Amino acid sequence: MNTKELSLAAWSWYDFNWLHRHYHNWGHATTVAENVQKILNNRAPDVLVLAAWWHDAVYVPGAGSDANERCSAAALGMTADHGNYEGDISAIDEAKKLIIGTAVENHLSPVFIGGDQGILLDADLGSLADPYDLFLEHQTSIILEQGGNPETDGQLSADFLSKFLTRRDFIYHTGYGRETWEDAARANINRYILDNK
Repeated sequence: MNTKELSLAAWSWYDFNWLHRHYHNWGHATTVAENVQKILNNRAPDVLVLAAWWHDAVYVPGAGSDANERCSAAALGMTADHGNYEGDISAIDEAKKLIIGTAVENHLSPVFIGGDQGILLDADLGSLADPYDLFLEHQTSIILEQGGNPETDGQLSADFLSKFLTRRDFIYHTGYGRETWEDAARANINRYILDNK
């Protein structure tokens, strides 16, 4: 099993509880993998490719803490072992660490995070800068995924998103994220907060 095959093997994990995955699904994984390549000008190393595809492979809404990230990392490790991964095995161990590092606490940390972890975190949040109508669809999907009601729970979502503006000087860690996504993401979040007052 090569890196591409191992990346695509994540699909069955995303498919497992697809009815409950309104946002953290295969489409999101695809976007994150594409964003990693954008940030690195299509030269992403295997470790980041694998981490991007597998970062939400296991997702149980409301699991809390870093349970989903730890289980996603374990799923990657198990699949690599069972599939006789032919690449650098150290890339698997590093990808697992990166996946665990995508927990919400790191996304909201006021501390700058560099290197591969910062790249993956930025790729994961690239959709915050999507055109506003698509941004709204994402927020609706996240609310539904958490068992909420988009008609009544927009304020809760807005309160959460506001943390990206109040806890951090920048939403993104990488130069690419700050130059390409920062302004649009901030505008989307501010507009969403106003819309849900």
